[in-house]
Amino acid sequence: MNKPTIEAQIVEISNGPCFNVTLYVLPRPGDLIHLYSLVDEAAKKQTDYFYEVVQVLHKLFDVPEHLTPDSRQAMVAGSHTVTVIVKHTTSNFFE
Repeated sequence: MNKPTIEAQIVEISNGPCFNVTLYVLPRPGDLIHLYSLVDEAAKKQTDYFYEVVQVLHKLFDVPEHLTPDSRQAMVAGSHTVTVIVKHTTSNFFE
Protein backbone atom coordinates (compact mmCIF):
# COMPACT_ATOMS: atom_id res chain seq x y z
CA MET A 1 0.00 0.00 0.00
CA ASN A 2 1.40 3.39 -1.01
CA LYS A 3 1.46 6.15 1.56
CA PRO A 4 -0.40 9.30 0.50
CA THR A 5 1.78 12.32 -0.02
CA ILE A 6 1.33 15.75 1.52
CA GLU A 7 2.24 18.78 -0.55
CA ALA A 8 3.63 21.42 1.78
CA GLN A 9 5.76 24.51 2.06
CA ILE A 10 8.63 24.88 4.48
CA VAL A 11 8.90 28.54 5.47
CA GLU A 12 11.71 30.01 7.53
CA ILE A 13 10.62 32.58 10.09
CA SER A 14 11.82 36.18 9.71
CA ASN A 15 11.29 36.30 5.94
CA GLY A 16 13.73 33.50 5.18
CA PRO A 17 13.52 31.19 2.20
CA CYS A 18 10.49 29.09 1.31
CA PHE A 19 10.65 25.56 -0.12
CA ASN A 20 7.96 23.48 -1.83
CA VAL A 21 8.23 19.88 -0.61
CA THR A 22 6.40 16.57 -0.66
CA LEU A 23 6.03 14.88 2.72
CA TYR A 24 4.89 11.41 3.77
CA VAL A 25 4.56 12.36 7.45
CA LEU A 26 3.80 15.74 8.98
CA PRO A 27 6.61 17.05 11.17
CA ARG A 28 5.78 18.19 14.68
CA PRO A 29 7.06 21.19 16.64
CA GLY A 30 10.54 20.40 17.91
CA ASP A 31 11.36 18.02 15.04
CA LEU A 32 14.67 18.64 13.26
CA ILE A 33 14.85 18.92 9.47
CA HIS A 34 17.89 18.71 7.20
CA LEU A 35 16.64 20.12 3.93
CA TYR A 36 18.75 19.73 0.78
CA SER A 37 17.61 22.14 -1.93
CA LEU A 38 17.88 20.86 -5.50
CA VAL A 39 16.64 24.26 -6.69
CA ASP A 40 19.51 26.01 -4.92
CA GLU A 41 21.97 23.38 -6.19
CA ALA A 42 20.96 24.19 -9.78
CA ALA A 43 21.41 27.91 -9.01
CA LYS A 44 24.85 27.20 -7.49
CA LYS A 45 23.75 28.48 -4.08
CA GLN A 46 23.84 27.08 -0.56
CA THR A 47 22.13 23.67 -0.59
CA ASP A 48 21.94 22.46 3.01
CA TYR A 49 19.55 23.99 5.53
CA PHE A 50 19.25 22.84 9.15
CA TYR A 51 15.95 23.65 10.82
CA GLU A 52 13.81 23.04 13.86
CA VAL A 53 10.04 22.96 13.36
CA VAL A 54 8.33 25.77 15.25
CA GLN A 55 4.74 25.31 14.10
CA VAL A 56 2.64 23.52 11.51
CA LEU A 57 -0.19 25.51 9.95
CA HIS A 58 -3.13 23.76 8.25
CA LYS A 59 -5.45 25.74 6.01
CA LEU A 60 -8.68 23.92 5.19
CA PHE A 61 -11.49 24.82 2.82
CA ASP A 62 -14.96 23.43 3.46
CA VAL A 63 -17.26 22.15 0.74
CA PRO A 64 -20.42 24.24 0.27
CA GLU A 65 -23.64 22.27 -0.09
CA HIS A 66 -24.65 23.73 -3.47
CA LEU A 67 -21.29 23.85 -5.23
CA THR A 68 -21.32 24.26 -9.00
CA PRO A 69 -18.40 22.59 -10.84
CA ASP A 70 -17.54 25.71 -12.84
CA SER A 71 -17.44 28.09 -9.87
CA ARG A 72 -14.28 29.64 -8.43
CA GLN A 73 -15.03 27.89 -5.15
CA ALA A 74 -14.93 24.47 -6.82
CA MET A 75 -11.20 24.95 -7.42
CA VAL A 76 -10.39 25.09 -3.70
CA ALA A 77 -13.34 23.32 -2.04
CA GLY A 78 -12.17 20.50 0.19
CA SER A 79 -8.50 21.36 -0.19
CA HIS A 80 -5.92 21.25 2.57
CA THR A 81 -2.68 23.23 2.49
CA VAL A 82 0.17 22.69 4.93
CA THR A 83 2.84 25.22 5.91
CA VAL A 84 5.71 24.11 8.13
CA ILE A 85 7.20 27.10 9.99
CA VAL A 86 10.88 26.55 10.86
CA LYS A 87 13.85 28.32 12.44
CA HIS A 88 17.58 27.78 12.02
CA THR A 89 19.17 25.33 14.43
CA THR A 90 22.72 24.52 15.41
CA SER A 91 21.79 21.14 16.88
CA ASN A 92 24.64 18.69 17.36
CA PHE A 93 22.45 15.96 15.86
CA PHE A 94 23.40 17.15 12.37
CA GLU A 95 27.12 16.51 12.90
